[in-house]
Amino acid sequence: MKTFAAMLFAILIALGVFYLIHQQKETAADRAALSAEMHQTPSSLPGYGVPPQDAPQPAASPVPIESSVTPVAALEIKLQTIDGPVIIPKGTVLRILSEKSKPGTIVINYEGYTLTIPTSAITSAPE
Repeated sequence: MKTFAAMLFAILIALGVFYLIHQQKETAADRAALSAEMHQTPSSLPGYGVPPQDAPQPAASPVPIESSVTPVAALEIKLQTIDGPVIIPKGTVLRILSEKSKPGTIVINYEGYTLTIPTSAITSAPE
């Protein structure tokens, strides 16, 4: 009886060792397959300083005035505000705000008012 128990115990130990060796081989094979897959797949992220291929181009400024010129009222502009009418005389230097407006218009600041005027109402004077 002791011999039978010893043989059964030895067989169980041998099966356990074979099972561990099999698991180790499967794990090594899985790692090798994953490593090969990782090296074959190119990186989908662009490198540092490289813009993505589908990056939108910068939009042109809606104001046709360059930064080296001063915007000036090309004609007399009459606008209505909540306080009453405002008249911007021809030749007045304008301060353009960087707020969004409808195409063909710009936003200016004049005497404390934020006003929207057509871009055709301004011209540029060199500084």
